[in-house]
Amino acid sequence: MPDSPARVLVVYGSEGGNARRAITKCVRAWERECDGSYAVERVVAGCELDCPVDELASRYEVLIVATSSFGEGDPPENYLPFLLGLLRAKEAAARGGGGGGPPLRGLQHAVLGFGQSVFATYQNCPRWTDKLLGELGSRRFVRRVEAEEALPPLRAPLAHVSPSPPQVEVDEANDEAPADEGGDYFGSGGAGSVRDVGALPEGALDPDAGLERRRGVDRFRFEVQWALTHARDTAGEPPVCGWGSPGSELTERCEAELLEARPEVVRDSALLAGPLLRLLLAGAAAAAAAAAAAGYELRLAW
Repeated sequence: MPDSPARVLVVYGSEGGNARRAITKCVRAWERECDGSYAVERVVAGCELDCPVDELASRYEVLIVATSSFGEGDPPENYLPFLLGLLRAKEAAARGGGGGGPPLRGLQHAVLGFGQSVFATYQNCPRWTDKLLGELGSRRFVRRVEAEEALPPLRAPLAHVSPSPPQVEVDEANDEAPADEGGDYFGSGGAGSVRDVGALPEGALDPDAGLERRRGVDRFRFEVQWALTHARDTAGEPPVCGWGSPGSELTERCEAELLEARPEVVRDSALLAGPLLRLLLAGAAAAAAAAAAAGYELRLAW
């Protein structure tokens, strides 16, 4: 039906909550200012998506993604299943499993990335997501926005970094700095990936970095708002730019490397069923052997 609103899916990945809060704020604005040309149908974490990636184009016209990175440029915990889905869809298409063409042909997307440029893996997951979506046939209808996050309070001196006032994260919902709970921060890289201060962009250690982030989020909100109202008319046009804009430095990994980096968050039953069953059986056998050695009979109830 030509006049039906464009169906919009919003997927986020958030380790510390910044991406989730920011995209929630954007969605509220899009819904408040909607003229009926689109409808935001779902807002979910990457681990909550209830359909295969290769079916997205048949269910939605627009996909909006907001994510940060974790550790050495890996996906956030609640985003890993979605990124794995993109990788598997790409592999299936390469093997000829895509059938009539790229699986996401007809879909349009935009990506909002979060990160701290002090890390060598800055924006790795958002850039990788944007690249994969384009390779799967989705049309980039808004240039990716890379929001710079303020650095957290310095609990220990960073090598080569001159002393400076503590930096705090700013809550996107109310613009207030949260209390320091003493936890770890994983904006866009691990402790081993801190850049030399000479490579830092101007303003990376500025206490006003939180303001820059909000400006980036606001720009994304306005640009996507305009694109959503025209989504029905632009579906057949070329992408607005390549995935490498505004940044193209990227480290891609295979599925095995991703699973090795974050094994504790994998919820794929097909991957876990075999190893988990073997682990349970091995534990039961060890318990039975110990009981027998102690002179007891161990009965297992299944």
